[in-house]
Amino acid sequence: MGLPWAGKTGCSPVQIRVGWGAVLYSLIGTCRLNSVEPEAWLRYVLGQIQDWPVNRLRDLLPWKTDLTST
Repeated sequence: MGLPWAGKTGCSPVQIRVGWGAVLYSLIGTCRLNSVEPEAWLRYVLGQIQDWPVNRLRDLLPWKTDLTST
């Protein structure tokens, strides 16, 4: 059970998982530093990102997201 694209990046599947874990941990920490509930923010982003314009992805960052109206 490997990741089919892991060999193309030169990284092992474990390195890739650790990398994604670091990204997620960083985003959760950023939420906490900005007084945003991490779970609420993640639910909001996952619900919005499919239809969100790619040139406005910055608006989904924790310090720019207004969760009071959701």
